[in-house]
Amino acid sequence: MEILSNCILRFKEFYVVYGDPSSENSCSNVLLTNSLTIVVDCWTFQVDASVGNSEASIGMTQKGCADLGDAVMAVNFISVCCVLEGELRAINLALQVAKSKGISKLIESDSIVAVKGFSFGSLLFGWDSFPLFLDCINRFKEFEFVEIVVYFLFYY
Repeated sequence: MEILSNCILRFKEFYVVYGDPSSENSCSNVLLTNSLTIVVDCWTFQVDASVGNSEASIGMTQKGCADLGDAVMAVNFISVCCVLEGELRAINLALQVAKSKGISKLIESDSIVAVKGFSFGSLLFGWDSFPLFLDCINRFKEFEFVEIVVYFLFYY
């Protein structure tokens, strides 16, 4: 029972991200939601990272492409200091690909810490990843519209 209580406390700790949505790092073109909005002329990217032993496999895929041959996908294998860094690197990869394709975009992530952090422009923890976090925020500013959607694998 004590293990369950500790798990629930840890979940609550990570679920809540404190910050000021009007901070200098927040982006006015970033929308935080839990479901996709239909936006014309935007691509939807799903990003994720799998982290173990300080190494991460990261990837991004384009969703909803009518012709599979036209879909965009990118993967990488990198060293990371924490799970949050892996998630941020996957998001950053999607931002780089989207910029190189000259598109406005939507992005999905299952990292609620990263997603909520973007809406406030700050992180509660994960300071080793903060420079990468700021790089993502700066890349958001290059786009006309960004929607960050929290999704969880158990919804699929």
